[in-house]
Amino acid sequence: MNSRERVITTLNHDEPDRIPVYFESTIGFYRKLLSYLGIKTTKKTNIGKWTEVLLDSQMVSTLDLDIIRIGLNPANERNALSTEHSSFQDDWGVAYKKIFYNNQDGFYFEMIKHPLAEATKKDLIYYNWPSVPSDDRILKLKEHIIELYFNTNLAIMTSGIGSLFETAQYLRGQTQWLMDLILDADFAKSLLSKICELEIESDKKIIEAVGPYIQIYHIGGEDLGTQKSPLISPNMYREIVKPYHKYRWRSAKELLSKTNPECKLMLHSCGAIYPFIKDFIDCGIDILDPIQPLATGMEASRLKEEFGETLSFCGGIDIQNLLPFSSTQEVRNETRKKIMELGHGGGYILKPAHFVPDNVPPENILAMVDTAKEFGIYPV
Repeated sequence: MNSRERVITTLNHDEPDRIPVYFESTIGFYRKLLSYLGIKTTKKTNIGKWTEVLLDSQMVSTLDLDIIRIGLNPANERNALSTEHSSFQDDWGVAYKKIFYNNQDGFYFEMIKHPLAEATKKDLIYYNWPSVPSDDRILKLKEHIIELYFNTNLAIMTSGIGSLFETAQYLRGQTQWLMDLILDADFAKSLLSKICELEIESDKKIIEAVGPYIQIYHIGGEDLGTQKSPLISPNMYREIVKPYHKYRWRSAKELLSKTNPECKLMLHSCGAIYPFIKDFIDCGIDILDPIQPLATGMEASRLKEEFGETLSFCGGIDIQNLLPFSSTQEVRNETRKKIMELGHGGGYILKPAHFVPDNVPPENILAMVDTAKEFGIYPV
């Protein structure tokens, strides 16, 4: 099988020739990987607000990965981040500042402005909300994806413009948003409704343009768990947040069913999110990412046993302890274990449990990839 066939097969809960493999990188790890592989590039490196870098087709091919993720071009040059930027503002109006660590060898972006922190319900009417992606941005995305679709055999993933719960949290600030959910549910619902409306409009424009050519639509990141427990109670989630998730995610599923029924819907949600998984399935999610293995209740074998017939899994390789601090042999052993726990019957894309951080040795990622190809051959 080629990569696209391999991913389609596993997401249909059939067994392909081998486990598909994929990962995403922070800028710090990406630089280390380029150096380790001896790759010199003059390309400008654009990064996301979490310092992520989307691997280009050359790097994906070099590593023999199965999936490439293509995002919308930034709405304006101010938001087209490079490593030289010290601060920026995203399309929603949330401001970030570059914070250095490890004697300024590494950095991340810290939120420094939550534009709706003191807003009232009335203020939501007059806020400068982001525009639906322009025709030019959509056209560039479509051209890039079509070029990859016809000139490579890679599975292609693209994304919407954001999330619901997390976007509300960034606009209000985490403390205020959690207080809203308890003290002012009416305001919280109004904010979620406005975000949902914008994101559904954007999903429609993106899916109508590129739906026939993609295999995965990444619906957003909704980190609803801490390391040890859900961030909010399941009852609060079902009462306030879930109706908007269900509306947006099912709207995207309906659009995909018309343009490409084979395309699957992926949700990213970190942490101890076990209590929400049935709700995610009910709302239309096909693929759960990133399966944080050290979070409470996220044991791979348990998830596969309970949800494996309807839900696919992407991730599962620990980035907190295993990849940064273990030997290549330990990485190989754990990779084999995850293949055995999650791979049978299809429905598994092997991947680290988030963007690969800059403290991971390149040897460990290559050990993970090589092990998947050696021991991920079906039947596992």
